[in-house]
Order: sequence, then C-alpha cells, then structure tokens
Amino acid sequence: TAVANLHPAVLEASHTGLPLVVLSADRPHEWRGTGASQTTHQPHLYGVATRWSADLPARMNPAAVQGQVTRAVAAALGTITRDPGPVQLNIGFAEPLVPADRWEDIGRLMPTKVIAPEPGASAATLPPGARTLVIAGDGAGGSAAELALLAQWPLLAEPSSGARVEGAIVHYQRL
Repeated sequence: TAVANLHPAVLEASHTGLPLVVLSADRPHEWRGTGASQTTHQPHLYGVATRWSADLPARMNPAAVQGQVTRAVAAALGTITRDPGPVQLNIGFAEPLVPADRWEDIGRLMPTKVIAPEPGASAATLPPGARTLVIAGDGAGGSAAELALLAQWPLLAEPSSGARVEGAIVHYQRL
C-alpha cells in the first residue's frame, strides 16, 4: 500500500504538468489475486492522472526494459504530446531478490536521447471580431499572449499557461 502514498504528488504533477516518473516495486505477477500478503494491485494505480504507465514483469529482457524506460521519460517530458506529467513504471520482482553468491553483470543500459518531432505551424490567422476573447489554458505558451496583444483582444490566462503578461485579466474566475 506504500505506493498509494504517492497519489497526492502524482495528482499535483498531473495538474501542473510537472514531469514525474514513479517507479513502483511490486510482488511477482503470479502472486496477484492469490490472497498473498502485500499484493495491492499496483499497475495503473493512478488512473487518468498519469500520461503513461507500464507493468513490467520480473526477469524482463534488459533491452525491453530500456525501451520502456525511454517511453516513460518521453511521456513524462511530453516530448511527443507536448503534455508533460507523471508516468508510472510498475516493476515486478521475483524471489530471490538478490543472487545467492555473486551479482551477474548484465551490462549498463545506454542512455537514449529522446527527440521531439519538429513542431508544425500552429499559428492561425483569425478574422478580426468585435467580441473576441483569448483564453489561454495550461501550456498555451507565449503565442496566445502575442495574439491577444497584436489583436488588442482581452486575455484570460491560466497561471500555468505561460501566457501571463502585463494587461492580462487577473482573477477572471470571479467574473
């Protein structure tokens, strides 16, 4: 149940777009649903709060583990989706947890560079309107503020939008 104590941090990271990788150690997969002690169902424990999650079985091929770690880091950083946040890697362990005599050298995992795709043109030309309002949500960025300033439209910007500039309407939730 210890991994459940991380749920508040996962929710905060999700709501603020903060990259977070949760590595949760789990009992062997074959112990699930058997009534064995300490077998809380941990895979996908955080539900929709995570950007990505995976359940890795014990004794997984190191190359496959490296691939899953690369996917986890890319998802946490929002490399492809531009939506950073928490991810979960639930890792199953099997007995024995340590070797009987000496450690076996499986080699080092090589770092993998995660590269985002080239961003496409996201700016759109909008016709002027007498009753236009710019609403900048989480992660909207400076282009939303630039659009509002150029067109002289009111700007409602969430604190996490990256579009808060002088002239933005603050406390707009009360309106």
